[in-house]
Amino acid sequence: MERLPESWRADCEALIFAAERPISAAHMADVLSRHHQIEVSEAEVEEGMRLLVDEWTARAGGLQLRSVAGGFAFFSHPSQHALLLLDVADRNRKKLSAAALETLSIIAYKQPVSRPELEAIRGVNCEYAVQRLLEKGLIEITGRSLSPGRPIQYGTSDFFLEYLGVNSLADLPKLSDLAVVAEEAGDEKPQGVVNTEPADASADPVHHNDI
Repeated sequence: MERLPESWRADCEALIFAAERPISAAHMADVLSRHHQIEVSEAEVEEGMRLLVDEWTARAGGLQLRSVAGGFAFFSHPSQHALLLLDVADRNRKKLSAAALETLSIIAYKQPVSRPELEAIRGVNCEYAVQRLLEKGLIEITGRSLSPGRPIQYGTSDFFLEYLGVNSLADLPKLSDLAVVAEEAGDEKPQGVVNTEPADASADPVHHNDI
């Protein structure tokens, strides 16, 4: 960090605060270089950000600085979540339906996955759920399957990682871990977690939208 400007902490915090999405170390290095007219490397910013994240973690404030989705962003401290829930409870924020959450969980753990595969697992029409997830930017088209008809395949987006506050798909809880939590709680399965095996073909198919 020898070549970082003296004001690098304030500079980086301001850039992160002003950014609408997590901002990468490479982008911050480029802005710092041009602003201070010195050469600042991505590695130097990465090293500095690790220190800054630790400093924010040690603070007893209401905000945390985290590494998420390949960049850095500010989040409310977990200890303040109950307070914030009271604040947003009366806001008309449309949430994902249970059906959309279920579809999203399948895509997250089975990606890339096509709509016919989703419908085989859920046993219901997933067209509307997939469309809603696309509109919200939580999933994206990743290609086409080699199966008959070459259906479109879907995967989660970078915004999905930001939405959950994780840095990569590897940070998602394992399905086996979620099953243990559900068992200890006395439930058959935790909410939003689904069986990823195809539905019983002998059961009566459901053709209507379920959202």
